[in-house]
Amino acid sequence: MRIIIFCILFTFLQFSCTKTENDAENWPIPEQPIIISPLNNMSLGNCVSIQWDTIEYVNQYYIQIATDSLFQNNISLIEEATMSASKTQKTFDLSNGSYFARMRAENDIGNSDWSEIVNFNVSSFQNVDCFPVNLSKPSLSSPSDGSFVSDSYVTLSWQAVANAERYSLVVSENNASNVIYSNSNVYETQRVVQGFEEGNTYYWRVLAASGSSTSSWSDTWSFEK
Repeated sequence: MRIIIFCILFTFLQFSCTKTENDAENWPIPEQPIIISPLNNMSLGNCVSIQWDTIEYVNQYYIQIATDSLFQNNISLIEEATMSASKTQKTFDLSNGSYFARMRAENDIGNSDWSEIVNFNVSSFQNVDCFPVNLSKPSLSSPSDGSFVSDSYVTLSWQAVANAERYSLVVSENNASNVIYSNSNVYETQRVVQGFEEGNTYYWRVLAASGSSTSSWSDTWSFEK
C-alpha cells in the first residue's frame, strides 16, 4: 500500500514539475499593451513616468521614446528600456521638447504589436532630480574635535559615504559664522587647508552629494591653532 501511494505521489510531482517548466513554451504571443500615462498631449516636467497595465504571458516590456513618430535608430529614437514583467512604470529624465512613446510586450514565443503611440510635451522651468540618492551624513575623522594643531597646513579628513560623488567642505573661524574656506567640489575624503592663525578656534563640517541629491551636514567639529 505504501509503495502504491509513493508511486502515485512521485508521478504527480513529476507531472507538476514538467508542466511548470514547460508553461512558458506553451504561452501565446502577448496582447498589445496599453500605456495609461501620460495621456496624449499632456504637458509634463522633466521626470516623465511611462505607466501601463499588466498583461498575461509576458517576460518583459520594451519601451521606446523618440522625438517623432517614426522611432528611427540614431535619428529620432533617444531613449529605450527593457522592464521585467512585474514592473508597471519606468521614469525617464527628459529635456524640454515634444516626445512620442510606445511599448510592446515580449516572451519566448514572440512580441506583441506595438502599443498605441502617445505624444506628450516636456516643459520644465526648473529640473528636479528624477532619481534621488539616499546619502548618509558624513562622519568626520581628523583632526579630532577640540584638538590643538600646530601646523599652518591642516589635513581635514572624513569617512567615505556610500554613493557619494563629491563633498562640500566648509571651515569657519571663531564664532563659526565667519567662513574662511568653502569648497563644494571635493572629490576625495580629505582636503589640505592653510592660512590658520595662532590663538583662533576653527570649525568645520562636510556634506556629501550625488547629482542634485545631498546628505545632511556632518556634525561640526572644532580645533585650535
